[in-house]
This record gives sequence, structure tokens and C-alpha cells, in this order.
Amino acid sequence: MSDNGNGENEGMVHENKAAEWPDDIKAKIAQAKERFETFKAEMGCPNTDMVVYGTVVSSFEAVEHEKGRLWWLTDVVSTVDGGRVYLPGAALYIGRLDLGAYAGKRVKAIVELAFENEIAKRGFALRARPLITDVPEPEWEEINKSFKQLENLKEEIEKKSHTKENVNQQLFEEREKLLETERKNRETEESYETLKREVGLLQQQLDVLKTKRSILGFEDAENQSDESSVANLSLKEIAEKAYAALVTSGGIYTRELIRDFTVLLATGDLIVLAGSSGSGKTSLCREYARVTGGVCHVIPVKPNWTSADDLLGFYSPIEKRFLRTPFLNALIEAQQDPDRLHIICLDEMNLARPEYYFADFLSVLEERSEATCIELNVPNRRKSIDREQVRRILEVIPDQVGPETSLDDLLATEEVKAGLLKAFNVTNVDDLRNAWTTLHQQRGMLFEETGDLVIPGNVRFVGTMNVDETTNFFALKILDRAQILQLTNPIFDSKLQEKVPEPTAPFRVSPCSFGRIKPYPKYSEQSLVVKHLKGIGEKCFRPLRVDLSLRMMRQAQLYESLSRSAGMSDREILSNVVRHKLFPKCVFEVDMNSSSAIEKLQTLVLDYENLLSPDCTQDIRTLIDMGRKNRTINWWLL
Repeated sequence: MSDNGNGENEGMVHENKAAEWPDDIKAKIAQAKERFETFKAEMGCPNTDMVVYGTVVSSFEAVEHEKGRLWWLTDVVSTVDGGRVYLPGAALYIGRLDLGAYAGKRVKAIVELAFENEIAKRGFALRARPLITDVPEPEWEEINKSFKQLENLKEEIEKKSHTKENVNQQLFEEREKLLETERKNRETEESYETLKREVGLLQQQLDVLKTKRSILGFEDAENQSDESSVANLSLKEIAEKAYAALVTSGGIYTRELIRDFTVLLATGDLIVLAGSSGSGKTSLCREYARVTGGVCHVIPVKPNWTSADDLLGFYSPIEKRFLRTPFLNALIEAQQDPDRLHIICLDEMNLARPEYYFADFLSVLEERSEATCIELNVPNRRKSIDREQVRRILEVIPDQVGPETSLDDLLATEEVKAGLLKAFNVTNVDDLRNAWTTLHQQRGMLFEETGDLVIPGNVRFVGTMNVDETTNFFALKILDRAQILQLTNPIFDSKLQEKVPEPTAPFRVSPCSFGRIKPYPKYSEQSLVVKHLKGIGEKCFRPLRVDLSLRMMRQAQLYESLSRSAGMSDREILSNVVRHKLFPKCVFEVDMNSSSAIEKLQTLVLDYENLLSPDCTQDIRTLIDMGRKNRTINWWLL
């Protein structure tokens, strides 16, 4: 507080005349003094007056206080470090300045503890005594400049502190990730070593089993690996390399055709190549198998085929053996050669009715199993090999034997001899020798004796067909299950003018690259192709009594997933599915009084032209023209 102008400090006089304070007030005063001394020490002036700069302003309203007016200091800046002073106290009171001329002035003042009566009323209060009535502008600007610099430094320090915290947090997280990675690596290494040991043990057991089976004379077909000795390729790589190799060797094919054929092989469905005579249907199978390192078996279909016996063969009671067909021999060869893709081509398969002679295979293909069996027509009078008995015999044979071990070698050990007698269910050595010989005789005709033919996973079935007066049209049963791929005369295809790929030699591709035959995906309307097919079916085909089966939808989902991995666009995928599954069913008689078929096909063009390829759209327009001219729509005659 300032003086009253007479050199007498009225507040001090008032304090001196005050009555003795109660103990609680004394305690409050003592606490206020302690707090103020602490505050001074924090500001760097414990033994000196606390000098500050500030602006003198009145309170919001003029407040009269005893003989003077209350004035306040604002924008208080300490002279110690140039920083802003945050004055403490719940009831901040900056003393009475009777000199109203100080209002709005920048002053240099001493901040002191207020009078005890003010402390008693407010708890903690301060007062200010002006030393200079007006601080020069340059000095004030310098103070403010220092204050701003200090504030900027404090902000920068705070930012850097936050940055440091963030960096430390990131370092901590990265360290945790590194520790976690190291832990996983250790676990992986431990798992690898464990698996390595387990594989070693399994390999030892497999070697022992192979040796035991060789003693019995069995080929180890059951333990043959389906892993190819060549590198696996993606469908996109197979299609591109096959196309380049075919073109290099003089083949006339488009990239789209080879890519489509590759994806269809990967589906595992029956593929039917349709087209006019000389369009290269059979040649496509042969050449594709050749350039990919596979094998193509061309089986000419006879018009008199009526049952599976014509396809697979039959048991001859006269010769007392099963008479094999080229088709059955092809399956057996594929089974013995698991590292190659085997394409079995039924040439002109519609010379006879496939729903008759190929019915068993249609059912097997629908099972979508990698290894499926077909029962051969073998008389039951022949005794089948008892697989459980073979297992018991193998358990009796010691693990330390060699491939050249004979029956006499085994009989030299009494324990093994007793085990073999029990396994063969005989009581003497002579019967044991006869049973041993019989088992060796049966081993070479296992598929004949059991009546079961396993269709290997490396086999794909392809049929070719011509449409003329000598052939039979496919039943809906075939159309619903097969993938129809129509070939046109390649020399008139404009796509042949595209850039020729770099010359590529034939290569060897593993059957595993085409994927394993597995069940169709579950029906899902989330599939883009399914959504469009559903719309096409509702608008165009259901009114023409061409229904879209659930099997067809699931086939489309499988084709979509495989074709995307082969690098096809959405437009190409949808167009191919329409060509494979819907167009083959477009066989209508057009009533000129009710041209609904033409109208629905026109709707298909108008509504889906942007979603279909130009070739597919052109096929639709050709069908429309055919209906108008011939009053018949038949996709097979395109």
C-alpha cells in the first residue's frame, strides 16, 4: 500500500491499535506470512523486496475503502526473470492507492504482505507500494519482449518434452515389439526343431513301412506323395507361360481362351469344348498338356456306348480277368504318375449319350472330393485282399528287416513265426507259405480284386462335341454340371492381332498348382458374379424357363475366386460365366406373335452391356438376329 501523503501509514497504525487477535486468527496470519516468504523464495528474492512491473487499474466498480479507493495491479511481470507473476492467495488484495492519477499507468511497485486485519478478513492478501509513477515505454517494451521470449522458450521446452515423451513411448513400444518378435522367433525355432525331429521320426517309420511292404511285394502307391518335383506356379503364371509356349510352337490361340481354359481346369469340373469341326478342340487338349509337361489321353467315344462298362471295361468270365479299356488304363497311368497333370479327353463325347456311359463319373465329380472311388463290375467270387490282415502282418514283421528279406528269414525267428501264423489265421507253416504266395499274387491286381478304382487328384476330364445330325444334344443333367467352352474358328479372331508374347519353351507345372478339388463354396449373395447372375436370371432367363440352379451359382462363385487369381477383370469373369452356364441353355422356338425370347435378350443387352465383354454382347445380338430370321434361337449353331 502507498502512504497517505503525510508519511503516515494509516494501515500500520490501524494494525498497531488492533486488539489482540484470537488464536485462530493468529494462526491464519502466521500461515499467510509463511506462504508469502515461500512465494518470495520461489521468485528469487527471499531477503529483498519483491519488485514487479504492472499496470494500475481500478476494480470493475469503484470501491471505496475507508479513506481511499482500491486499485489493482494487472499484467504483473517480475523483474527477477521477466516472467509473469501469478500472485497467490484465495483473496488477493492489492492495496489502497490513494493517487488516482496512477490509473492506467505502468508502475514499478513492491509487493508486500497485506495488513493483518486484511489477512484476518481475506485469509491471504497482498499489497503494493508504487516506486515509480510511470515506467518508460522502452523499458516496458523490453520487459514484454523478455516475457514473450521466455514464454516461447517455455512452450518450446514443453513441446520438446512432449516430443521426448512420445519418442520414449515409441521406443518403448518398438522395444516391446522387438522383444515379442524375438520371443516368437524363439518359439518358431523351437517349433521348427520339434517338427524337424517329428518329421525325422515319421520318415524313419515310413522307411520301415516301405521296407515291410516291399517284403510282401506291394508297391507303395498308398504312400506316394502328390507333391511335384517342379516348382508350383500361380494360375496367372500358368496361363501366361502356356499361352506364350503355345504361340511359340505355332498354335493359334488367344490369351483369353488359354486363361479361361486354365481356370476351368482348376475348378475340377467336367469341361466340354464345343465348336465346329476343325476349330481345334482336341488339339487344345493335346497342346496344352504338352507345353505344361502333362499327359493327354484322347479316348474316342463310340456311338454304341450305353453304360459304364463301355467306358471302364468288364470282367470276362471266359478269360477270368478284367478287360481294361483305354479310359481305365489312362486312370491307372495317372495314378502311377502323380507329378503330372493328366487330361483325359473324351473325343466327340456326344456321339453317344454321356448321361448313360458317364453317369458314374458325373456323380463322382459332384462329390467334389480329391480322391474318389468308382466301383468296378468285378464278380464277388474272387476273394478281395483283406487290408486289416495286411496291417496285422506288417505289425509282426520286425523293423530291422531289409527289402530282400524272405519268408524263410522271417520264419527263423520263433516269435515272428508265431505272429505270422496268427496274422494269416493258419496253424502250420505249409498253410502259411500258401497264404503268403496267394497274397503276393493278389497284390498286382488290387483295384480289380477290391472292385474300387480311385480317381487321382491329378486327373481332369475334358469332352469335345460337334453339333450335327450324327450327334446327340446334351441333356440338362450334363449342362447343369459341365462347364461349356465354345471355340470358334481362330483365324478370324481379331484378338490374334495383339502383341505376341516373348518366345517361351514348354515347361513342367505341378498338378498342385491347379489346386485340390474341394467342395463348392457356400452360396453367398456377397459375390459380385452371383449378384449380377441373379439379376440377369430374374429379368431375362427365368421368363424363358431357363432357371439358375443353386449348383450353378456355387460353380460361378468358385470360378470367380479362381479367375481373380488368374488376373481376369470383373467384366471378363461375368461374361465367361454367362457363356459357360447360361448361353448353352439358349435353345428356343420363336413365336412371331409373341417374341418374348427376343425381347428378353434385348433387355440383357440394354441393361448389362456395360458389365459384359464386347464379344459376349455380340453373341447376344447374333442370337437376336437368328431368332428374327429363322424363328429359332440356338446358341450351339453360332
